[in-house]
Amino acid sequence: MKKKKAKARKPNIRKKLDEVSCGSAKGYPKQLSRDELFKCPLWYADEPKFVDKLNKASDKYIEKSKKEMQKNIDTRNQTFGDKGDMGHVFHSTTLLGDPNFKELTNYIGATSHNLLGEMGFDLSQYQVFTTEMWVQEFCKNGGGHHALHTHWNGHISGFYFLFFSFSFFLFHISPLFKWPS
Repeated sequence: MKKKKAKARKPNIRKKLDEVSCGSAKGYPKQLSRDELFKCPLWYADEPKFVDKLNKASDKYIEKSKKEMQKNIDTRNQTFGDKGDMGHVFHSTTLLGDPNFKELTNYIGATSHNLLGEMGFDLSQYQVFTTEMWVQEFCKNGGGHHALHTHWNGHISGFYFLFFSFSFFLFHISPLFKWPS
């Protein structure tokens, strides 16, 4: 005797979608249009003059970070096998106040001031200053990363790459930045 196959009941997707969206999904699915209204500008400069001095000045910070993280790396390697330093980022404490980084700090401040002026901000009553500065080195074995994060009260973020195939300074404007009206 043959068994009769039961038909699988498919839920009415459109009806369920209308219920959860309070009717706002009428006409679903709809092809979305695309406009580029909020582009994120990047400015960069080829500025290698700081590299040699800052590489040397950064060494003590990176070595301290590596020393502080070594116990965690060893524990992880004992548990999961030798992965070396894979997945780690060696991060310094603040560089603000270190005289070796004073010239770069001044360069950043002057360049930030010029960028904000170019964007239309009247800075005649304001002073631009650097709130954070550090150096970091990603692991030799790959996998170094940062979790998604923001920097408080920072309108311009910059990167100066010390170990790279070339050196340049990159400015990035925060997406939370309010443009002048």
